[in-house]
Amino acid sequence: MTNYWLNRSLSLWHIDDGECHWYSAYSKDDAVKQYVEGGLQDEELDDLWVEKVDDNKLLSVKLDSDFGLTKTMSAVGWAKQGRGFVASTLY
Repeated sequence: MTNYWLNRSLSLWHIDDGECHWYSAYSKDDAVKQYVEGGLQDEELDDLWVEKVDDNKLLSVKLDSDFGLTKTMSAVGWAKQGRGFVASTLY
């Protein structure tokens, strides 16, 4: 998804700190910024593994663990949902 006013596109980013987290972000730095805003301490940033997810890769997210509801979309589909947190293996 392109934000024409900022001339930037959202992509899906995978952050691994021992758990896997996915963010829709404008860049690697933007994804890490969102991750830090979620409560990570600065001294732990060196241990992060961050990569842009291929736009065609599918990601299934469990929406409701009680009923087993999942939603599967391509990385670009998740990015189109807007900037922000998408999913984590932590929860």
